[in-house]
Amino acid sequence: MKADLHLHTTHSDGRHTPEALVLAAARAGLSAIAITDHDTTDALEEAAAAIAAHGLKLELVSGVEVTAMHGEQELHILGYFVDPLTPGWCEAMAAQQREREQRAAAFVAALAAHGVSLSLEAVQRQAGDGAIGRPHVARALVEAGVCNTEQQAFDRYLNPGCPTFVPRGALTPAEAIALIHAAGGVASLAHPRSVPLSEAGETGETLLEYLVASGLDALEVVHPSATSLLRAHYGRLAAEHGLLVTGGSDDHGPRPGHASRLGGESIPYAWLAALRARRPGSIRGVAANYARPLPESFYNGTIKQRSQFQ
Repeated sequence: MKADLHLHTTHSDGRHTPEALVLAAARAGLSAIAITDHDTTDALEEAAAAIAAHGLKLELVSGVEVTAMHGEQELHILGYFVDPLTPGWCEAMAAQQREREQRAAAFVAALAAHGVSLSLEAVQRQAGDGAIGRPHVARALVEAGVCNTEQQAFDRYLNPGCPTFVPRGALTPAEAIALIHAAGGVASLAHPRSVPLSEAGETGETLLEYLVASGLDALEVVHPSATSLLRAHYGRLAAEHGLLVTGGSDDHGPRPGHASRLGGESIPYAWLAALRARRPGSIRGVAANYARPLPESFYNGTIKQRSQFQ
């Protein structure tokens, strides 16, 4: 039995609908998947309905990939077993979506200031009903003929260091982890290769030490960006810091010049079982240890109605 715990749908920047994704996962021989759209859990209900309608033997783990900022460094915190029915969860995700919409508008303005004409409507059209983000700006730039490929759009306009880059205004990693815990979930750092894990800050504390102190539960060891040597390194780091290990394909569906990654990366089912066992038992108990109190809506006691994704 194998699982893929990092997947995206059209509810964020993926190209598979939730139904298409679960069908593809079943064809790939996966036993369990986690849909981890950016800053939204909206795909879960549709995916669960598709699994039931098609009679698939596929376990669906409720997931999310929460965007966070540590200084000028963007991090993505994966949440597993989050309950979308948790009081305050929808409000928190809505706030993340508003920040995404504001950033998309800021990108359009920055591009215009540098002589690149692109309408916000064109970007929104690429996003559809999903969580808007840089990939949609890139696709709009390709559609407008400004760039030949999405990668070219990122390299010229959308990556840090570009004159038109717009930084995020997101949660801190500690806030993202606390938010996931408050929803009954387990928090894992996504694609650690993209962040300077062992670089010490002004206090002498490394980024990984800060994340562990903030309650991080796991490290994404298996990811397409990680070589076998890096995976071994991340596995050792996880063991040294008492973290679980997880992984997935980070599939966004097929796009021009790139096939779908689904089925290309997977983890043993035992890793998923370990994550499930790590789930926090008390909403208030976890949130009470958080330095900046969450909204009162998080402290309504044990959730009386558990969602179908548990």
